[in-house]
Amino acid sequence: MMHEQIEPLDRQITVQHQVRPIRFAYIVENNDKADVIFDAIFKDSYRRWGGRRTLIVPATQGIVEEQYIKWLEWYDPDVLYNYAELNEATVEALNKVVFPTLFSRHHTCRKEDDQHWAMPEYKISTASSLSMIPLVGRSESGNLPCIMDAYFIDEEDRFFLDNFGEIDCNNRGDLFTTITLKPKESNVKKQFQGELEFRTCGELLEHISQKRSVMCLSQLSGKDTSIYRTSYNHTFSNGLNLIIGNSFEDRLYFWNSRHLVDESNMLDFPAMRIPVDKLSDEPFIKGLVEFLKSWYYMFPGAQGQTHVVVRSYSLKKQVLEDFIARLKAYANWLHIYVDDKRPLPIPQKFDERPYHFQGYPHSDRVNESPFRIIPKEPKHFHYIQPPHTYLKEGSYAVDIAIERYNNHSRTINKPHWWQLPKRQEILRLFLSGHTRVTHQGTLSVIYSRFKDSMLRRDYSQEHVIQLTFPEDKTFFAIIFRNEKSYDKNDLRTEESYPYYSDTATSSKGRGLQAIVHTFGELSPAYEFIDNRFWREAVEDMLAFKKTVNADGVTETQIGEHPKTKTYEEFKQQRNKSFNAFKKAAAQQGQGFHDKGAQQDIIRDFESTLKELVACYVFFQGYSWTCRNCGNQNWVTVHAFDLVSKCEICEHERQIDVKNLAWEFRLNQRIGNALYKESVISELWTLGKLQDEARESFYYIPQSELYRNHEDKECDKEIDIVCIQDGNYIIGESKYSASGFNDGVIEKLIDLAKETKPDSVILSYINEDSDISAQAKKICDAGFKIRILNPTNTRFNDYGPWSYV
Repeated sequence: MMHEQIEPLDRQITVQHQVRPIRFAYIVENNDKADVIFDAIFKDSYRRWGGRRTLIVPATQGIVEEQYIKWLEWYDPDVLYNYAELNEATVEALNKVVFPTLFSRHHTCRKEDDQHWAMPEYKISTASSLSMIPLVGRSESGNLPCIMDAYFIDEEDRFFLDNFGEIDCNNRGDLFTTITLKPKESNVKKQFQGELEFRTCGELLEHISQKRSVMCLSQLSGKDTSIYRTSYNHTFSNGLNLIIGNSFEDRLYFWNSRHLVDESNMLDFPAMRIPVDKLSDEPFIKGLVEFLKSWYYMFPGAQGQTHVVVRSYSLKKQVLEDFIARLKAYANWLHIYVDDKRPLPIPQKFDERPYHFQGYPHSDRVNESPFRIIPKEPKHFHYIQPPHTYLKEGSYAVDIAIERYNNHSRTINKPHWWQLPKRQEILRLFLSGHTRVTHQGTLSVIYSRFKDSMLRRDYSQEHVIQLTFPEDKTFFAIIFRNEKSYDKNDLRTEESYPYYSDTATSSKGRGLQAIVHTFGELSPAYEFIDNRFWREAVEDMLAFKKTVNADGVTETQIGEHPKTKTYEEFKQQRNKSFNAFKKAAAQQGQGFHDKGAQQDIIRDFESTLKELVACYVFFQGYSWTCRNCGNQNWVTVHAFDLVSKCEICEHERQIDVKNLAWEFRLNQRIGNALYKESVISELWTLGKLQDEARESFYYIPQSELYRNHEDKECDKEIDIVCIQDGNYIIGESKYSASGFNDGVIEKLIDLAKETKPDSVILSYINEDSDISAQAKKICDAGFKIRILNPTNTRFNDYGPWSYV
């Protein structure tokens, strides 16, 4: 929802952002097309900035194994490109866990005999790995960088393509020179300046062993990737992995094994795959040994030696040992051994990422909505100068964290960030374009810096990202509307229609708003009713009692006229509650030995009472009886005067000079909302969820949901609607458990099926019934269920504390 009219904000908020490569993941099945698909994926990945850190996931009969789904969740790809026939359950699971910007199935107009039929077609132009060349720069002698390339005529050499990559464009001559693997003579060749040709991989390996400055696309695509780290205690991180074989597993595990090497100390070749036909190629083996000798891999446990581990998932151990013997014939001192345990190259554990947002490097202070930002370009773009500005073409990802305008943080002076659920319909509230929610609950958009046209590219104009900041009510209303918008080729494309066109705050919701407004925040209101002393004081002043109706449901009632309490009555009740706490602790064998605790409790009680009076939870005043008509008058400190008039007969009386005693009366609106409208259960539940949240929590009060704008009666009411640390939660809250009848549960299940929450909550205060059967119905409907009630919590305990 973008608004052109700029509106000022009452206070400044912060927007932070960072740029990084677009993260890709591919899903592939093991079939007769797998090798061609691997060729296409490798080519495409090496040509992208950050492409070497692409993740490939195997699928079997339309299913992705749980361990790979977990890796995908951690890897957090922006694009999920699928070559397999996934079933609906797998698509739904992947979307829920990964939530990519694009979730595409491979479609092409090319025939399968076309060598390019498997090349990915994801309709976004990514930043090229060649954009890294200006960062690498010229040598001190001023020579251009030298890049490896290959040109094949009949069949491709997969050793070269898997490990080094092939350039897909003509060089402009003043950017880099090349050396090329060209197995056969041909009059056709790419237009590269200073080209040096080699006929065999062995010759090429010997040459780059002597010329360490020669680079390849594999190296360029793996630099400055800004990918999250993972756990590096996997066996694949212990040395250079030479994976031998041509099988599906050999190529898959070769590619993925490079994720297990720390990018902060990145080796240019952490793994290599050697096809079977190379095992008997003596010139190749000689060149490979020279290559290994020129790279001193300092891995843990290598003790300063070149540390090489030979693995295979298709060949027997003896074949591998024979290969090692051939290598050692040229350099016996090489530290090479066989690992035939065949472990999967999947992290044994994942570093626990910070659950909350820790901050991005670039920050803007915002005082208007909408707000336009131009993200900082990738660091290596700073080295790109004319005439090579074309290297800045292509998209990259921009992660954006937005501070919430309505701050619900429980910590003073701490920013409260939007931590969003992974739901497509909410994205348009913040910005347009290819957008998603990351694993951290922040936004990420695929962004291209320069505007393009059909006739020319205008590098003087820069794209801006326009952000808007929705209100909480609008945010949740969009979830209830359920209007999704996917690309037409997206696997998640489905007919979307609004479930609920309008929402409104219910009468109970208005009662909650009144209480929260009185306390200033949800948290202190929750702390107040969660404390047994203050809660019982309120119930006593309201003459609160519980009754059971004909249906066996517990109902709450309050007296017609609220009572007042004097300061001394409050104090005596607090001493009594503390003594009860000490007695209960002694009976449980815990004891309580702090001699000064009771005095501390009274001082705390006094300061708390002052705060409650200051925010109008209690009104402070005094009472006097009119001698003329007998009316009992009550005067607040706000209306305090030397002479008071009777409310009935207006008889005047001067203030008592010796017997004045302060009394306290509960704010009637709070009393009615808590117990007459039973808001206490909703308030306690929301406060409990906020208290449990690690970082982010926001909510709306109880709401009415309307199918159509013109409806006069709501279709459903919902008590609990909130986002806790990025998880969307709905639920019902009753004062008594007996209030959860079949109709309430059925409506809750219907709403859950429509809006698909991460969890469903049933909460109550009075445990007068067993609701396990109702909870089972929700669980059987496929939803995670949680029951909340205050048993064995501060709610039912007199602790040495009071609300502050």
